[in-house]
Amino acid sequence: MVGHLRARIVLVVAMLAGLVPFIANELIWTRSDLAQQLEAIDKSMASSLARTLTAFVDARDEVERLSETIALSHELRSLPPNNCNESLARILRIQRKVERISLIGPHGVIECSSDKSAVGVYVGDREYFKQALATDRVVWSDFIPSRIVNKVITQSARAVRSGNITVFVLAIALNTDYLRQVTLQQFELPLTHAMLLDANGNRLDSGTIFGTGSAISPETISRAIQIGDGLIQPGTYGAGDDVIGVARLPGTANRVAFGLSTKAVHDAAVTTMLRRLAVLG
Repeated sequence: MVGHLRARIVLVVAMLAGLVPFIANELIWTRSDLAQQLEAIDKSMASSLARTLTAFVDARDEVERLSETIALSHELRSLPPNNCNESLARILRIQRKVERISLIGPHGVIECSSDKSAVGVYVGDREYFKQALATDRVVWSDFIPSRIVNKVITQSARAVRSGNITVFVLAIALNTDYLRQVTLQQFELPLTHAMLLDANGNRLDSGTIFGTGSAISPETISRAIQIGDGLIQPGTYGAGDDVIGVARLPGTANRVAFGLSTKAVHDAAVTTMLRRLAVLG
């Protein structure tokens, strides 16, 4: 009996010893395959971020061209308020990327707008208005809370002058619904997070711009503000299973942050390895 038992033990040990190289190879193959898939996720995030920034710049460029065209209109300088509102509303109807067009008087009060509810609103303390008065070029605001609608906006401002006298400041707000739509279209993989942050890491969108999924952790947001642009890898800085992509929006202090989950990739790799080992067993 003892001899048979020893023989069985020797056989089992031999079998296990034979499995060790196979298991080691499986682990190496799984790790290599997983690394390749994670690298593909990183590349997808990086290219999506680049396309997002390009789309944002393209939208701003189009608004600046529109601003130049409107600024050349001498008719707007002499129209009665109601006619001015209607004229701007007609322009707005064919501008998919624009949310509102307003003429701000030199003292900071909106005198005419494609949105009549904006007329009479004071914006003279806004930085974009002050900067527009001090230059001949188009200036842009960061994303800021609107005083007209319940969301954050970013808009251009350009002083229109007659000689050395400022007649009005032309302000054009980007369409935030368009920005959200075109941004999310840049991502090939489903997002777990998508949000807009100010320079201090405060979330600005409240769901109206990029808001989707659960909130990114405070530790991750703090890291996002530190790096400005780049990737936060899974398992670091509170990112959990996600790759977090961060980018500064050109011409602003704002950052956008997006998350792509790696959990499904990890789970699939482990499941495949276990199935291969089970076949051997």
